[in-house]
Amino acid sequence: MNSWILATRSAHKAAEIKEILGPGVSLITLDEAGVDRGPEEDGLEPYDTFEENAVSKARYFAKVAGRPVIADDSGLQVDALGGRPGVRTKRFAPPGRYPGLPQDAANNRYLLEQLAEVTDGERGCRYVCVAALAQPTGAVPRVFRGEAAGVVLREPLGEGGFGYDPVIQDPRSGRSFAQLTPAEKHARSHRGEAFRAVARYLAGDPTRPVQIAPTPDGHALAIHWGDGEQAVYLPRDLRLACPCAGCIDEMTGRPILQPGSVPETIFPVRIQHVGRYALQFFWSDGHDTGLYTYRYLRELWERSLSGSVGQREHSVGDPPETSVDR
Repeated sequence: MNSWILATRSAHKAAEIKEILGPGVSLITLDEAGVDRGPEEDGLEPYDTFEENAVSKARYFAKVAGRPVIADDSGLQVDALGGRPGVRTKRFAPPGRYPGLPQDAANNRYLLEQLAEVTDGERGCRYVCVAALAQPTGAVPRVFRGEAAGVVLREPLGEGGFGYDPVIQDPRSGRSFAQLTPAEKHARSHRGEAFRAVARYLAGDPTRPVQIAPTPDGHALAIHWGDGEQAVYLPRDLRLACPCAGCIDEMTGRPILQPGSVPETIFPVRIQHVGRYALQFFWSDGHDTGLYTYRYLRELWERSLSGSVGQREHSVGDPPETSVDR
């Protein structure tokens, strides 16, 4: 069984992550591992991205404890606030602003005050969670990201969850995250998405994808492989490499589509998992491609399509809407 230290002293967070990872991963908190709190802990998250902060914590505690560590950094990004509070989510409310209120309640009140004049249609937000896995050997940490869209409510609702959950609505259910059952929250939350990817990585074949999703700007497809490698595929390159019978040379097995036959702005409107070993793409030009096996996708990336896959900048313009079906 995989045995890891979870870099947190929060009982709420530890219970949630243990439930998401399931019985296949043995997880103990810093306190359970006997890792004493040191003054350095307060300075482990000085960075401007969740990824950097998660890696910073994971590396530090893996070195201190001498054991494998999973650390995460998570937060809330509110569109009307330009992405704030972001990495400052835990201490968003100014110190002393609400004497006597616990930090979570103070943060929620401050957030609602900041959005008091913002209309209902402009209250979009997203939870973000980045998990990092680090070894005491100093190997490069593995990083996994999850997001959950939401809407900032005008008043707290629900008694469950923690943090901002009472003031963030889950768009799919119409309820606040604090009103969701634990199972519903795990299935939809940013932490659930990130740590399910962690669980797949810890349990899976290193040559299989552990996470497949559009890039944040929506212009490319990112695949995080089980061995920790990450690849970005531009939609047009994937369309040109279509493996269906009409797009492959029967003699060489190589794609035969010419660049001029595929629009520059093509994108997949839907990506569907087929069985346990392949993806199928449904394209904006109406073409439904053959099955891209994970092995074929891995080979495309390793060949880099003569340097094109994962090398060029993403196309410009409004991000297309792409869904990934499981």
